[in-house]
Amino acid sequence: MDVAAAVDFTGYNRRTVCQWIRVGKLKALALLQKYMIPKCYLLGRLQQHQPQIPPAYRYALGGAEMERWAMK
Repeated sequence: MDVAAAVDFTGYNRRTVCQWIRVGKLKALALLQKYMIPKCYLLGRLQQHQPQIPPAYRYALGGAEMERWAMK
């Protein structure tokens, strides 16, 4: 897949994906002036890079915090 497809798949910013490639955190093949990223490499990177979500946001994602806020 190319960088645009990786961005669509992951939801990360294009700049972030390109930076991962430049610094060697994501392996990619340079093909016709375009990076091609094997899916296995992208999935491996996503497993390594799991952002930490603060506890307050975890509640919001689960809906309980939003529900309490809406009831006020």
